[in-house]
Amino acid sequence: MPSDPQSSSSPAASPVSSGRERVLWLALLLMATVLAFVGLDETPFWEDEAHAAVFAKNILDFGYPTGFDGRNLAAYRNGLHLNETFVNVKETWAQHYLIAASFALFGVTTWAGRLPMVLCGLAALALLPWLSGRLYGRARPGLAALALLTLTPTYLLYIRQCRYYALAVLLTLLAVGLFTYLQSGKWRSIFGFSLVMTLLFYTHTLGCLATGAGLTALLLLPQHRSRLKPFCWATAFAGLLALPWIIYSRPWDVSVAEIIRFASPGYAVGRELAEGYGNSLGDRLRLLWLIWRDFNAFSLFPFLFAAPSLYWAWRNRNSDESGVRQLLVFSFVFSLALATFSPQFIQSTAFSDFRYQVPLLPMLALLSALVFMRLWQFNRLAAMGTALLFIGTNLLGLLPFYAKLSGGNEALARYISFPLPGYIEEISTPRSTMTEAAFDLLQKTVPADDTLYVYPESEALALIVYLGDRTLFSSIIAPKSSTIGQVVADKLPRWIWQPPADAQWILQYGSPVPGLTRVLESRFERVAALPVYGWDTTRPEPHLHRYREPTRFDKTSQGVYLWQNRFPTPREKGDEGAP
Repeated sequence: MPSDPQSSSSPAASPVSSGRERVLWLALLLMATVLAFVGLDETPFWEDEAHAAVFAKNILDFGYPTGFDGRNLAAYRNGLHLNETFVNVKETWAQHYLIAASFALFGVTTWAGRLPMVLCGLAALALLPWLSGRLYGRARPGLAALALLTLTPTYLLYIRQCRYYALAVLLTLLAVGLFTYLQSGKWRSIFGFSLVMTLLFYTHTLGCLATGAGLTALLLLPQHRSRLKPFCWATAFAGLLALPWIIYSRPWDVSVAEIIRFASPGYAVGRELAEGYGNSLGDRLRLLWLIWRDFNAFSLFPFLFAAPSLYWAWRNRNSDESGVRQLLVFSFVFSLALATFSPQFIQSTAFSDFRYQVPLLPMLALLSALVFMRLWQFNRLAAMGTALLFIGTNLLGLLPFYAKLSGGNEALARYISFPLPGYIEEISTPRSTMTEAAFDLLQKTVPADDTLYVYPESEALALIVYLGDRTLFSSIIAPKSSTIGQVVADKLPRWIWQPPADAQWILQYGSPVPGLTRVLESRFERVAALPVYGWDTTRPEPHLHRYREPTRFDKTSQGVYLWQNRFPTPREKGDEGAP
């Protein structure tokens, strides 16, 4: 076993080498491909996917990610992402252009929007043996990690999203692997690593920051100290390539107070303001705990694996221990950076923003894989049983037990779930969601070029992607106080920023806030009530995703409802013509 598996000349650093390993590698990739592609377009985009898709769609017409297409405005969170010319400057653009390229090749469809991200997720799986060779000095733990992620629904759900998640996973994995080549000091290695970090910056800025923090921490380990100089050069190059975006987007123009004020229009904004942003050390430590608790809860790296991993990291006898030490240091510092810089409301959350943590899944899979391999050497039956619990249930993370201890009223068995069978059933069974039901209803009921207000406002994004050419959506921009300021009144048609009371139709998902209830009661007549659950259960967060659409809910307050204005609206009186 080589003493330094990161040596560029080490034969063990290469990917799968034996014929048997190649067959297993290909078989696992084929299985992952089937599980990732089956039913890929069965459900429409949910709000975060639609947010990426609508900017990608507009790139085809304008060449850049504008939120305004001439008819409708993608004004997510009251226009927080937009500058004065309606360009998205709060997110970097790599994901939008990648999705736009797929749209250009295959058309603006759900399948095309998700395709490039699935391919990125599968590429990350294919590279796991290579990364394992760089960290452990052998490819076999990477094959075991490939098997674990292939059969982990959480990973599969995230790479099937028309969103940056899978691209960030691939680039983070590449960054960690290419970091190990910096020891040679060759300019080719420096530029390669710098390019990947730059692409990661333009994919997800917070993820790039966390990855950079994790790799910087690795420089403290003895085997990586020789990489300090080339790492600094590469970081400097990446910083220069990121500088144009920083100058253009002007991130300093948006204050934390503005983010808080406009992050949740129509919700409990007052409570958020009263609680504050949550910048105390205690808040950040709590978020760090939530991050690792959620990894455990969804059986991605159970707490039960922490003790042996820490023991192996402490030992220094072979490259296995060296690889575990590097993975633990990188993963912990990565999550520490997320806990420090995450924009989520800490004091009012019960879960971490799991989407930020997805790039760590391959690292945790490599850690878990070594646990299974060592257990296999000790007792194969125990290893197989533990693997089945890991893959097929939520028991290894002890989730049912502390859910019950937290005050659950159901029997313990009701908290036990089987994610993999649920995932297979979901992708192989037709599923009707609230968004699809709304599509059908609007196409049958709402005339072309009528104005529609959607509650919650974020749900309008998916409708804009699919129905924007026939419906005019009210985006509810605060005219003189939101991020894009007074340009709303000067540059946008009235139907975009008109209040709900002036819309010809209102589409309501679930129960409205009191203010909207008063508008509905005073001006609108309900014309349709769909018996579908008015909350999107297709989103990938493990604690929010449902493998089946709920059938037991209050049909009078938790469904989907369409309301028609009983009074003439400004557009009906001729104040505003159709575009």
